[in-house]
Amino acid sequence: MWRKDITKDGIETYFKITECIKYQSWIFEIENKNILVVGGGTVALRKIEKLSPFKPSITVVSPKICEEILKFNVKAVEREFDDNDLNGAFCVISATDNEQVNSHIG
Repeated sequence: MWRKDITKDGIETYFKITECIKYQSWIFEIENKNILVVGGGTVALRKIEKLSPFKPSITVVSPKICEEILKFNVKAVEREFDDNDLNGAFCVISATDNEQVNSHIG
């Protein structure tokens, strides 16, 4: 797959997207931002551990949420994910063991 970019000067550039550049790091200010974590197991726990020092407002949605997650300052919602959970979220992290849910979230 090829990607087209246009520089500030209006110059068109093309580059090939390959597996080696599939992921990119981004820097965002997340303090007080609404972060939705879908999933309540060990993967979700690792994500929450990494996010917590930056003081976001984290909501965790999962039918089952592990005890370790509940030790963090999070809003825990123990139920299945619903598309309405996305409303107002600055960022969404899909951390379930359900591929269908992960794909649906994005």
